[in-house]
Amino acid sequence: MKKLSVLLCLLLLAFVVVGCGSDKKEPQAPSSSASDILGNQITVPNGADNTASSPKITPERAKEIAFESAVVKPEEAQFVEVEYDYDDDWRGYEYSIEFNVGSLEYDIEINAETGEVLKLEKSYDD
Repeated sequence: MKKLSVLLCLLLLAFVVVGCGSDKKEPQAPSSSASDILGNQITVPNGADNTASSPKITPERAKEIAFESAVVKPEEAQFVEVEYDYDDDWRGYEYSIEFNVGSLEYDIEINAETGEVLKLEKSYDD
């Protein structure tokens, strides 16, 4: 009877050891990532629409849309700057495009997925 008790204790101990040695990992905060137009990883806040990891609108197309919306010919624009980034306000990727035409400075934001003009501002350059 003593041998049976020792055997049961060893069997129970084996189950405990196997159960404690499982491959369970600590829970991690969910996050998602995307790549910018240069291929760099960007961490996207939870709940954000990260379908723009490879934008449907190219930087060149974004510039075309910006010039069309501002009614400006590309050859008239100087100091064209294009940035691709994540906008926390509307939770999506956008292109920010800035350029000058004469003394006017244009600042235009375009949705990187749809091509929609989100903002068009023009002001006199000081």
